[in-house]
Amino acid sequence: METKPGPKTTEFWVTLVPVILGLAMTLGWLKPEHVEGFTPWMEFAAQILGAVMAALSGGAYAISRGVAKSSSTPDGGQ
Repeated sequence: METKPGPKTTEFWVTLVPVILGLAMTLGWLKPEHVEGFTPWMEFAAQILGAVMAALSGGAYAISRGVAKSSSTPDGGQ
């Protein structure tokens, strides 16, 4: 079975959301300032969580694409 290019797959688009949100948290574009009882360490924790979320999502996608491509046939199944 031949695999589709990455951007044509559902898992690409499902992975893109947490990666973008994770990067936004890591870069400080999304901040927990409006949370009641906000403390300065919460911003740092959100940045760490964003980095972990982006890395895990991107890594899991890369692994899933590798598995999908390794199980496909190079000649299109002929």
